[in-house]
Amino acid sequence: MTTAPNERQLGVLTYHTVEPHFDLGITWVTPRQFRQHVELLAQSGFRGVGIGELLHLEGETKAIALTFDDAYQSVYEWAFPCLSEAGWTATVFPIVEYVGRDNRWDGNLFGRRLAHMDWSELRELVDSGWEIGSHGLTHSYLDWLDANRLRRELRGSKAALEDRLGIEVRTFCAPYGRASPRVLSEAFEAGYRAVCLLQGGSAGVAHRLDAGWVVQRWAIYRLDSARGVLARLTGGRRRRARLWIQRIVSAANFGGVLVQCGREKGLAILSGFAKIGRGAAG
Repeated sequence: MTTAPNERQLGVLTYHTVEPHFDLGITWVTPRQFRQHVELLAQSGFRGVGIGELLHLEGETKAIALTFDDAYQSVYEWAFPCLSEAGWTATVFPIVEYVGRDNRWDGNLFGRRLAHMDWSELRELVDSGWEIGSHGLTHSYLDWLDANRLRRELRGSKAALEDRLGIEVRTFCAPYGRASPRVLSEAFEAGYRAVCLLQGGSAGVAHRLDAGWVVQRWAIYRLDSARGVLARLTGGRRRRARLWIQRIVSAANFGGVLVQCGREKGLAILSGFAKIGRGAAG
């Protein structure tokens, strides 16, 4: 997979939960905080669209994309009405096997569980012009999967979303924001035209490859003021400082991968003992 000489600066912001209740993590914002972000961006001349639309807009510097990883129900409850008032759309990335369920995939050490959107809520977003992308089937760390499981995560999630929602899914968001060249190749082979990440030394940049786009996004955290979000799009020292924060958080977030891996291996061991027990009993 060779790189074509095409790179674009893009304003792509990544949110997770828009939650009125306190959470110990940092990948959430309050509804009031989110509204302040949108209002200042709109006052500064920006308008929000989906990733797919943004990639097709050549030369328009004031269009940006808001993306929501995991498709939490709080996004439907708080962000969706706010963006509708502004006349904006966005992109949301559901985890297919957790649609309508809580986030038991998350290695949450404090036991708090959050609900994901259900199919009817996703359908309403589609009807309102939102883009639906895929975040995989199970939120597994794709770089560690064998070829068969990787294809299932990429192709199975795409097919399920297309079948249930009657849409074409062209954008993939890599769980944990990371994807190796192998994963990128498989994603494009599966029919995606853009892969969204949160890794590396860059953000707000889209790289055009022969098979599609790789989009490096800005992550938005609990500590971000409206002016801090605006700084990501307009440059300056605050922009560079936030890139360093994003790198640190991205590295720390890898701990979630290790927790998930440990849980999966633990379940596999328990399953093995259960099979041995059944064999002995039989």
